[in-house]
Amino acid sequence: MVKKELDDRHKQKEDILQSIKTLKEGIEKIDNEAEEKYLNTFNLVNQKFGEFIKELFVGGDGVLKMVGDGKAFEKGVEISVKKPGRNFQNCNFSLVVRKH
Repeated sequence: MVKKELDDRHKQKEDILQSIKTLKEGIEKIDNEAEEKYLNTFNLVNQKFGEFIKELFVGGDGVLKMVGDGKAFEKGVEISVKKPGRNFQNCNFSLVVRKH
């Protein structure tokens, strides 16, 4: 009877460890997909931002740059705008992404 209970507990532990492993793999896959989508979107927004600034300030230039450490969606964004005949002016901001 004690052996059966011990075997059952051992099996439960193995099931839980396997579930944790599967969950971590799923989270990693979601993080990787989110990173890829964020980077693709960021690059598109950066391109459109540059086009917008060139139209707004004829001959101007605008660039978005990720700053900081970590995954792309954990970084801040630096906004740089250059009016014709002037130097770049920068503005930094950070988005806080929280995992729940």
